[in-house]
Amino acid sequence: MARQKRLKVKGERVAYYHIMSRTVGQEFYLGDVEKEKLFNIIQYYSGFYFVKVLGLSLLNNHFHLLIKSEPQSYYNDDEIMQRIKRYILDKDHNKKKEISPDQLVRIKNKMEDISEYVRAIKQTFSRWYNKMNNRTGYLWGDRFKSVLLEEGESLLNCLAYIDLNPVRAGIVKRPEDYRWCSLGYRIYTN
Repeated sequence: MARQKRLKVKGERVAYYHIMSRTVGQEFYLGDVEKEKLFNIIQYYSGFYFVKVLGLSLLNNHFHLLIKSEPQSYYNDDEIMQRIKRYILDKDHNKKKEISPDQLVRIKNKMEDISEYVRAIKQTFSRWYNKMNNRTGYLWGDRFKSVLLEEGESLLNCLAYIDLNPVRAGIVKRPEDYRWCSLGYRIYTN
């Protein structure tokens, strides 16, 4: 049976997604070091892709993200080129490369694709985790799940759901006491 296509908003509209992903068999547990690394990777790729993280919760064997996905038309060419230089060209140790118009179109399309965004996060973290633990193979289970949300109450409810995850998991009594959820992170870093 073919897998169902992911529901994505295309065109000139902003979209909100609740994204979830679990480790294989929920058997790989993320400690504070792993959560810090995953958080930094999410932050890094959120600077390249056309997304804004509104909420997150990094738990022992899965994560939740609430993102706002923006179309490329929200960004002018100078902003896009700055991102490309910072995140792509700088990886090549400042080698000057010209980007053809066709390449630029492909890069811009990639920058607004949430599947590419989550793939980059999960792949980068998996490589780091496997290297640190001298292992090979899959770290994440099935493909990530995403739910398209409307603005307003459903968005607020989803953010509350994400921030309350560590409370429901019995990790903390109050979400603001958990460093790895959006509410706790805002308190810990201010």
